[in-house]
Amino acid sequence: MPLLVLLLAVSAGTAEAADSSEGLFLFDSDIRDVSAEQWLEEVAVVYRTTESFVGVASLSLAADLTGTELLAEGPFELEDFVLVSLRSEDGIDAASALGSIILATQDALIIRLDGAMPEFFVHEAILMVQPLRVFREPAAIPFRPGPEADGDIEDIVASVSEDSVKAFIQQLEDYGTRFCITDQFHDSAVWVESRLESYWVPAEVQEFQFRFYGNTYTSWNVIGEKPGQEDPDVIYIVCGHLDSISPEYMMNAPGADDNASGSATVLEAARVLQYYDFKYTIRFLCFGAEELGLIGAEYYVEQAYQAGDNIQGVINLDMLLYAPVGEDTLYCPYDDQSQEFAMVVDSLMACYVPELGTEFAYDPGAVYSDHAAFWQFGYPAILGIERDIDNNPHYHQTTDLLENYLEYFPFGTNCVKGAIAALAALAEPLGPSGVEGEDPQPGPFTISALHPNPASASATLELVGTTGPVSVSVYDIAGRLAGEPQVITYEGTGSLQIALDTVPEGLYIVRASAGESTSTAKLVVAR
Repeated sequence: MPLLVLLLAVSAGTAEAADSSEGLFLFDSDIRDVSAEQWLEEVAVVYRTTESFVGVASLSLAADLTGTELLAEGPFELEDFVLVSLRSEDGIDAASALGSIILATQDALIIRLDGAMPEFFVHEAILMVQPLRVFREPAAIPFRPGPEADGDIEDIVASVSEDSVKAFIQQLEDYGTRFCITDQFHDSAVWVESRLESYWVPAEVQEFQFRFYGNTYTSWNVIGEKPGQEDPDVIYIVCGHLDSISPEYMMNAPGADDNASGSATVLEAARVLQYYDFKYTIRFLCFGAEELGLIGAEYYVEQAYQAGDNIQGVINLDMLLYAPVGEDTLYCPYDDQSQEFAMVVDSLMACYVPELGTEFAYDPGAVYSDHAAFWQFGYPAILGIERDIDNNPHYHQTTDLLENYLEYFPFGTNCVKGAIAALAALAEPLGPSGVEGEDPQPGPFTISALHPNPASASATLELVGTTGPVSVSVYDIAGRLAGEPQVITYEGTGSLQIALDTVPEGLYIVRASAGESTSTAKLVVAR
C-alpha cells in the first residue's frame, strides 16, 4: 500500500493539458453503461467510481449531454490536481490543506492544488495521493478459460509451503527498511533477482529514474519471466511492490505485511512453478517506488504498452497478513475492463483453494496499488488485499513485523495458494518439465499407493505385481536425483519406507524400476 506522498510529473503521460475550450467534468453515469457511446471517445477519462467518472472534455460536448457537472474550467494541466484515496473520513480535513476539494466521493477526493506542496504530506487516514492520470484504450482482450480441475494445479497448490512464505517475508523484513531509494532496497531487489534465478526464472533488476520535489532519484523493479512453450506472446503476470514505508522510512520500515507478503507470493510462485512447463508466458514482477505513487509499476507498464505486450491478466498482491476474526477475507477489486478476468480468477480460487474466503467486487476507484497502473493502460488486472486494512494497527508503522501476524495464519498462506492456483491455471500447465530418463514403460508391476502425500519425514511406497529386485529413486521435477537409489526384492507385493528428512520441500517424482519396466508417482514434500 502506498505512503501518502505527492509525486508530480512522474512520467510524460502525467503532463496532460487542457485549453480554455475544455474542462474537467463529472459524468453522472457508470462508465459501463455508456461504453458504447461514440461521444466517450472524445473524453480523456482520469477517474472512475461505481456510479460516475471524471474526464477532460470540450465545453461544447458537455453542453450537449445531461448529467454532467463542470469541476474546473481550462486552461489547466492535470498536474494541477491530485487524487486522494481515503482510509477513513478523518482524512478529508487533512487533505483539505492541499488545496480546494472539487470532488468528494465515499472513498476519494479530487483536489486542485493551492501553491507549493510540503516535502511529505502524511496522515494515517489517507492511503495515497497521486496525480490524475489519463486511462488509455484497452491493450488486450483476456482469455476466459473455465476452472476445470487439473491434477498438476492441485499438486502445485499442495507444494505451497507456509514455512517458505514466512521465510521470504522474514528475509525481506530483515533488511530493516526497503524505502525505494535506499541501499537496503537495492540489496533486497538484488536478492529477489537471485532467488528468481535460483528457480530457473531468468531475471533482471530494472533501474529507473524519477523526479521528486525538484530532485532526481533512482529506484528499481525486479522482472522475471518463464517463457510459454506454445504461445509465449500471451503473458500472465503475478506482481507485488517490494518497497516499504514508515515514519522512520530511511532506517526502520520493516514492511512485513506491506508488502513483503505480496513479494513473497511472487517468489513462492516462482519456486513451486519452476517444475512445470506452461503454454503461456508467466512474468514475476516486484515493483519499486509504489509507496511514492505507483512509479515503478507505471514505468514498467508504459514500456510494455508501447512494446505492444499481450498481457492477458495481472494478479497484484498487496497486504495479505492481517485477518482478525470475521475479517479473514481476501478483497479483490476490479474495473470494467477486468470484469471477465476477475470472474475467472474468482472461480479458479474457489475451485483449488476453497478454504480461502474471497470477495470480488467492481470497484474502479480502488487505485491505491500497482494494479491501477495496468488499469491505466488498458490491461485486465485485479488486486488481492486483506479486507480489514482500515483497522490494521501496523499499517505504515515500524511494528509491521511478521511476528505481529503469526496468529492470523494460515490466512496469508491461503492467499498465496489462491493467487498461484489462478496464475497456473490461466497459464495452462503442460506437465512437469525436465524429468530425467525415459518415459515410464509398462511392466509386470506398478506403484499401487504412495502415502502420506503430502509427506514430511518419510513416505511409504506400495508395489504390486513383481518379484525380484526393484530400484526406487526420487527425483525433483528438474530431473535431479534426491538421495541415493534404494534396491529391494519383493515377492509379489511389498512396501518400502522412503526417508525424506534430508529432502527439501517441493514436488518430486518417485520412480520404481525393474529391468526395462518402470512405474512413477508424484510426491509432495511439505513441512
